[in-house]
Amino acid sequence: MFISPYLNEIRWIGVDLNTTGHVAVAADPASVKILKLGKRIHHIHTHSVNNCTKLCKEGKLWKLKRSKTRERSSFKIALASITRQIVTFAKSLGTGIRIRGYEA
Repeated sequence: MFISPYLNEIRWIGVDLNTTGHVAVAADPASVKILKLGKRIHHIHTHSVNNCTKLCKEGKLWKLKRSKTRERSSFKIALASITRQIVTFAKSLGTGIRIRGYEA
């Protein structure tokens, strides 16, 4: 594996996943800009879990399946928009993306 000697000269934004209250937080240390994303996903998930528990106790399994499918699709859409916003944030600053905790 070839590692470029110029890797440290590139500006990076740091992305921290699963922070308290947000799904992702992206920050650029050079320009001190912060982007917090995905605040509502935790609330939607807890509401969905409560709703699924209620439907399971009532024995309405077809409604349970429909509710889980709806939550899964909304979660996928939210994650796609979060990743798109992080990439556009990095493009606008002219930096690369480095996810915290996954450095090589």
